[in-house]
Amino acid sequence: TNIQQQAGALAASIEATRDIMRGAAASFRNLDMEGYAAAKQVEDSIYLFWKAVAPFDMLLKEDIIRQTNVLKEVAVDPPPDALKCRAAQGDQDEAADLTRLFIERFSQAVPEAGLVSSDSAAATNNDACAQGGISAETRRQILDLANGAESAQKDASRLLSESRPDVAAEKARQACEMLLKIQELLPKSASSSASQKEEQQKQEQQQENQETGGANNQQVQNPQEQQQPEPAEQQSEPRSEEQEAGEAKEEQDGEQLSKEEVRRLLEKALNREKQYREEKERLRTRYVAPSPTDKDW
Repeated sequence: TNIQQQAGALAASIEATRDIMRGAAASFRNLDMEGYAAAKQVEDSIYLFWKAVAPFDMLLKEDIIRQTNVLKEVAVDPPPDALKCRAAQGDQDEAADLTRLFIERFSQAVPEAGLVSSDSAAATNNDACAQGGISAETRRQILDLANGAESAQKDASRLLSESRPDVAAEKARQACEMLLKIQELLPKSASSSASQKEEQQKQEQQQENQETGGANNQQVQNPQEQQQPEPAEQQSEPRSEEQEAGEAKEEQDGEQLSKEEVRRLLEKALNREKQYREEKERLRTRYVAPSPTDKDW
């Protein structure tokens, strides 16, 4: 059947991509620059696999990223030349294709009557519908915006092919605004809620760390104050001037004692060196060689 043929073609394509990945890995191990071309080919293949299975909310996110990049490329001063317009046209065509896939998969996942949060099909078709429902009116608004965005994207691509970046930038901006409105109309997914909660926890943890760091700095700046483990505990009594003077004197005496010990050690080392040199000189002069005329009987 047609489905079996498509599945077989997909399996063959995945196997071919795996072989290319292995070849790229071998090239990188051998420090062969040809591995970069193979890696780029693998990246393109994996992106195509992702487009074939991605849900509509993920397609929309990628679509917004692509459309924003196009807007940044063409809405510049001075306007881009013909070469840059052709490069931006490739990204614009890809963004339009992502919008087309979004329309198809959103229409399949959400029926015309809409979805409520209790529908089991919502979680099955797409995670974006699991947390909140989509009414029939919201579905209609989303599809109208998506169709308008796709039309604006195609117009922008045509204008870029004609090297008219000023007018193309306006069409690209309209498409980007429509896509962002669609994102606002879609219910938040469980993953988005979880990531927002995690981000909030990180911010709270950073704030606690900053407060703790500030308290530690205050303790370092005031070494005379004892550390307080609990707020409820009473503060220690301030030390008197006599105690502080005594401690300062003990520290000074300890420092002087350390210097004295160092001096004695240096004197000992010099004495040992002196004794070693004297002993060496004594041994050298103890033995006197006989004169050439003397005989050693």
